[in-house]
Amino acid sequence: GIMGRVAKGTSISNCYNAGEVLKKSNNANHYVGGILGIKGSKDDISKGEVSIENCYNVGVSGYGIASGVNEDSWKKKSKYTNCYYVETACENDYKDDGKKKSVDEMRRQSTYNGFDNGAWGFSTTEQHAPYLIRTNAVLQQPLKK
Repeated sequence: GIMGRVAKGTSISNCYNAGEVLKKSNNANHYVGGILGIKGSKDDISKGEVSIENCYNVGVSGYGIASGVNEDSWKKKSKYTNCYYVETACENDYKDDGKKKSVDEMRRQSTYNGFDNGAWGFSTTEQHAPYLIRTNAVLQQPLKK
């Protein structure tokens, strides 16, 4: 994802993934989280909160926003605000790690009401997901159904 693995408290904000997020291990391919690859191990749980805000994933990944330990203790230490992923992007999801949306919903500015308009730009034709203004990076292809 945008960030590979966290073991201590961290914050991720105002980012998106539009690519394939793949991890190779033991001669096998595994898809990980679109924004956060792996939240850490059971031993990392007590080391701080993971906070992800104003992010989305339209790329191919195993998990919409974050993958990792899916235990109640991690859920209590994880905070997701305004995080979205397209329903066709991933194979799995963790409860409360983001909101699954259709392609049409991912194109609508109203989906991203909580996003900071000073950081994000929106398509006037509703063919694209939002883009970061400061980078002038716009997804080259419209989101496909």
